[in-house]
Amino acid sequence: MDPLERGLRFIWSIGDACADETVAVPLGTVLRTPSLPHAWSVNALRIERPAPDLTLADAEAAAAAHAVAGYRHLLVEDEATALRLLDAAGREPRGWTTDCELVMRLVDDPDPGGGAAGAVVREGRFEEILELFTAWLEEEEHARETVEDLVERRRREHAAGPERLVVAEHEGRPAAMCSVRLGGDVAQLEDVYALPAARGTGLGRAVTAEGARIAAESGAGLVVIVADDRDWPKQLYAKVGFAPLGRRAILHRAA
Repeated sequence: MDPLERGLRFIWSIGDACADETVAVPLGTVLRTPSLPHAWSVNALRIERPAPDLTLADAEAAAAAHAVAGYRHLLVEDEATALRLLDAAGREPRGWTTDCELVMRLVDDPDPGGGAAGAVVREGRFEEILELFTAWLEEEEHARETVEDLVERRRREHAAGPERLVVAEHEGRPAAMCSVRLGGDVAQLEDVYALPAARGTGLGRAVTAEGARIAAESGAGLVVIVADDRDWPKQLYAKVGFAPLGRRAILHRAA
């Protein structure tokens, strides 16, 4: 199994553990979680295999057949299929919002840089992570019910398996975070975030590098992180020591 597939399968396992139900379908897996209807990632059709003949309309129909809250949410894991469907959604939006995600792999010793010299970077408590996670969601102006469902999904993720938590302090309080999900030979860094007041201080890079160090020292031969391919954090992760593995797509259409 190549590194990209190994990394993706580990990421999928976390989503599966959070869902109320998973159903195998010809394209991959349907995740259904009526208990968290506003947590889109666990109410989705995950297209896991190459589908060269799949049209966007066909994918939408397949997602609609299993929809929980009336919207369509697609997780497209095969790079060629993902890029093709993103292109189709760009040419004929029809209400689709899209994200292109870059899966990256740790290839060098983690480099924290020098911007956060002297900062307190330490093991975090889950309550601290939840507080920062909630602040992140509120900063993005999610609706109250969405925040509640995503926080509960985050609790399920933490309960799904071994996880190490990293926080960095700014002005005496936790202001940046990174979580490290451990799975034996594979580990994933997730939830890298810094409060607005702490941005530009180097804390985001510091927690990412510390998370990568923890993951590598756990014995994981493959350490992955997922970045928005259209935004700047992938550049930060590259400075820490990550390199691209492949791309995946998220497509969402409101009810």
